[in-house]
Amino acid sequence: CGLLTAAFYLLLLERADLSGEWVVGGLEAKGIAYGFVFLAMEAVIENRWRRGWVLLGAAVLFHVLVGGWATIAVGFAWLVAPADRCKLKTMLPFLIAGGCLALAGLIPAAGLSSGVSAAEASKASEIYVYDRLPHHLLPTNFSRQHVVSYMVMLFGWLAVLAFDRQRWEGPYRRLVSLVGGALLIALVGWLLSLVFSHSRPLAASWLRYYWFRLGDALLPIGLIFAVLRVLGQWARVSPRMAAYVTSMVILAASCYVVNDFLQGQDDSRPAADRQTLPRAPAGPAVTQRIYQDWVHACLWIRTETPSDAIFITPRRQQTFKWYAQRAEVVNWKDVPQDAKSLLAWDGRMQHVYTKDVVQSGFASLTRVELVKLMREYDARYVVRPLFTGSSRLPLKKVYPPLGQESFYEVYELPQ
Repeated sequence: CGLLTAAFYLLLLERADLSGEWVVGGLEAKGIAYGFVFLAMEAVIENRWRRGWVLLGAAVLFHVLVGGWATIAVGFAWLVAPADRCKLKTMLPFLIAGGCLALAGLIPAAGLSSGVSAAEASKASEIYVYDRLPHHLLPTNFSRQHVVSYMVMLFGWLAVLAFDRQRWEGPYRRLVSLVGGALLIALVGWLLSLVFSHSRPLAASWLRYYWFRLGDALLPIGLIFAVLRVLGQWARVSPRMAAYVTSMVILAASCYVVNDFLQGQDDSRPAADRQTLPRAPAGPAVTQRIYQDWVHACLWIRTETPSDAIFITPRRQQTFKWYAQRAEVVNWKDVPQDAKSLLAWDGRMQHVYTKDVVQSGFASLTRVELVKLMREYDARYVVRPLFTGSSRLPLKKVYPPLGQESFYEVYELPQ
């Protein structure tokens, strides 16, 4: 059961998410926060509420929204729990302890709009919701495929619950309540998007809080354990049928693992590079060469340029800092969270990556324009992909070395 639930959780997270939330797949603060959320869920399901509140405080400490929404879902589960739940008076010291832990995450979050006017804060929210992260925050921008997959999973969960012939009590009741709380949060977010659809500033001020992420993370858990529970009931009534269904479940999980392996064989690039580096029409070999040339260019930068050098990099990449360990003027992936920095980030994106640059690359700029741009941001180098144009930039080319070919070139601004 452990292997099956883990395999299907990964499958549903990847294939049936609504807003693109991930729990497994990278090292960020929210990944650590989700670890504490799952430990808190275990405590709550086992009716150890006091321990759960402290763990939720740790989750908020690492990521305010992940821990905060989980705390609300647990609060909902406590409200609808039967009389055997832990009393509020006995939980109070642990609620205070969790709150003290959470303060270290809440205080910085409360200052995200400081240093700007109300109009600037509103503009920053619009940039965040409508321009940078609509695929996570704006329901009207969610992929149709994702919406359909998520609805299938949701109604599948409800259907399995309808097949459940046992009374919901104890741990299972608390699990269903936790999932229900997460879905109610997502429903409120969806309703807010409809109510405020006439006003972008108002909608952005509410939708920037990732209303759908906890539902993405918990609904697969609800479905998986509901299926296991019903299978357990079938096993007592019709062991052969339950064995057939279990075999199908194991086969489906195995097919997913095999399919994932085959996809990795077809394109072995890291996921972050698959998302942003181009896939060549000429085939996998050229696609792989583009990736390798990108890594080699970054490694050359890491060893052959000053550690404090600043670079203007291709807009469609998100791994320059990983490989080159150098600073960039601006990066589409690395969007700041506070309003003041977010406005500055948007200004840099608009200034560096103009419409002409996006279409034709930096070769669309004259030498005067390019030098002025670099000096404005103290940039010493430009990394330029060759597939955006073939003409050289009006600067000193320092990479690749003479006689070596690469899909990426590095140009230096003479001192």
